[in-house]
Amino acid sequence: MGFSSEQTPAANSPLTPSSLDGKQAMLIGLAIFLLNMGLKMLFLDSQAIANDEPFTLFWAQKPLSDIWALAKNENNPPLHFIIQHFLLKWFGWSVASIRFPSLVFSSLGAMVLFRSGNRHFGLFAGILAALMFTLSTEHILYSHEARTYTLLSLLSIAAIDRYLRLAKSPNDWKNYALLGLFNVLLIYSHFLGIWVLLSQVLLWPLMPNRKATFKGLLLMFVGVGLAYAPNLYAFYLRLQSVAGAATWVPKPHWRQIYGHINIFLNGPVGTICLAIPVLFGLSWMLIGKKNRTENLNALKVHKTLLITGAMFVLIYGGIYIQSLVFTPAFIPRYLIFVSMPFFLAIAGLIDFMIEGVKIRIGILVLIIGGLLAGFQLDPGNFRDLKGLTTYIQSEKIGDTPLIICPEYLDKAYVFHADLALFQNYERFTEACIEKHIYGIGGISKIPKEVLENSTKIIYLDADAKAVYPTNGVLEGLRAKYSNERHQHFEQIFDVYVFTR
Repeated sequence: MGFSSEQTPAANSPLTPSSLDGKQAMLIGLAIFLLNMGLKMLFLDSQAIANDEPFTLFWAQKPLSDIWALAKNENNPPLHFIIQHFLLKWFGWSVASIRFPSLVFSSLGAMVLFRSGNRHFGLFAGILAALMFTLSTEHILYSHEARTYTLLSLLSIAAIDRYLRLAKSPNDWKNYALLGLFNVLLIYSHFLGIWVLLSQVLLWPLMPNRKATFKGLLLMFVGVGLAYAPNLYAFYLRLQSVAGAATWVPKPHWRQIYGHINIFLNGPVGTICLAIPVLFGLSWMLIGKKNRTENLNALKVHKTLLITGAMFVLIYGGIYIQSLVFTPAFIPRYLIFVSMPFFLAIAGLIDFMIEGVKIRIGILVLIIGGLLAGFQLDPGNFRDLKGLTTYIQSEKIGDTPLIICPEYLDKAYVFHADLALFQNYERFTEACIEKHIYGIGGISKIPKEVLENSTKIIYLDADAKAVYPTNGVLEGLRAKYSNERHQHFEQIFDVYVFTR
């Protein structure tokens, strides 16, 4: 075991501390990409389109001008919607084709993570970071969801990698140009991407060539600001609406800081198996008498590792603080992109602390074993929309009204019940009313004639109280109708059938 910042490769070793360059690194990166594609494709269409996927598809099918305007009232800027817009036109509406972009973005993220770890820390770090990502059930889950989260993760690691490259090549204009491009795409894919940009600003003092990078970074951020200018007003409006709006996302407890690391690593077994080599290496550095001062000094001057670790802490901690004082966002789907600097930093730290091929192979086996203990190839989205739709259609005879709360769930139901109606985006609301489908936010939104004249009403409740605590729908319907039947569907759906 050694701890010098300049590590010497072991001869003829497949897992040496050195980095691979050129064709070999490209081939390993391609193998990691194909491994991810193969694993994540197995159950790509096994789960029904659910969660926010119908919302994405509903808006993605609209004209580009409508998609651009959506950013004023949506958490996601337009980039992912635009990508999905064209792919719907080119490849159609099958579940596999709808989710294929997320699969590709996730697999590219694994490849970029390997290349970054190999480039900045060593071959072992690149392989370890990429395998932790590949075997993370949470990343499998979002590679099976037609939302922006895998794109956000890919752009995050791409931007972080280019930022770290500036430490070695501060005069290479391509690094600034590509960093600027990734930053623009990042904040056009999700508002939380701003934390990656903010961390680049705050960590500039740690740059080993900070004077040489100052002008280039300044020009890069000016360019990012100009490129984002068309969306700035929408961003401002969204901040205002979020600040005072009700949300289903709860404020985080401090235990969630550890809990989300657990999620990245498939549960406590994975976390423990990763913690063992980290704590062992740190303990050796702090307690071991031999070269202790040299080891600690080497860690202090390893600026790339310090920047990567600090970037994770800033982004992760920043979103936690934001969730306490502004609007909550400390939940897995919003945090999944933060796992990218975490995997990179922790793999770089282990690579830095621990030498020896046999020890490294043992650590790799330990960590992979811990991840496999909680690994799922088909994690499921816990939404039985197919069963729910079949049940409602068996009850919805003729002009029987269907009440849906919260109102945005109407798109999820209609997607499965009547795809032609779903695709009629220009008249969607009117067409739903014609078919007696009402998406509402509270009892007062149900048309009076529906409440007074209907002998039968179906009510679909998708954990409505989480969004509208005082919606009063269930209580109001119970006051109007004497008979009630109830059916629960995984995981948040309750269907009530009321008759007089």
